[in-house]
Amino acid sequence: MTTVTPAAELELRRALAVPLSGFEVRDSGAGMDSVVTIRGHAAVFDRLSHDLGGFRERITRGAFASVLDQNPDVHLVVGHDMTKPLARTANGTLELREDPMGLHMWARVSLDTTHARDAVADMRNGLVDQASFAFTVGDDEWAQEPDTGIVRTIRQVAGLFDVSHMGQAFLRLE
Repeated sequence: MTTVTPAAELELRRALAVPLSGFEVRDSGAGMDSVVTIRGHAAVFDRLSHDLGGFRERITRGAFASVLDQNPDVHLVVGHDMTKPLARTANGTLELREDPMGLHMWARVSLDTTHARDAVADMRNGLVDQASFAFTVGDDEWAQEPDTGIVRTIRQVAGLFDVSHMGQAFLRLE
């Protein structure tokens, strides 16, 4: 393995999309047709991302522990668009925690907005298959790996701003 020096522009806040599975979207059971619960993983440990323009990223176990201890105000949004919120940690509709698989999220989403209804319909119809999160890096390592090329291993996430659904079915409705 060869150490690689990162480009300065990669140190800015950015989003990482990874393919995910095992998410569900279901009626919440709260007696309201206008609320659903979404849960699953916004990030998975030790899995390589898609090619991000000449390199890939991997997140190590424990990378979110420090930032989650700070109780950040994180939003669940559609496609990293902060004008399309679905849930938020500050109001208790979004919960995030690390588990053995990755960054687990649980959200209670009101279907009172068009973008929420559209997002849930896309999940139910199998049109969404990726999740993403916007973050800054606290600690990382760059290396040239023989089988995968340049890989950035993220050991600590310094800032966590949003989790987002991207693409096809990444969440479970409850």
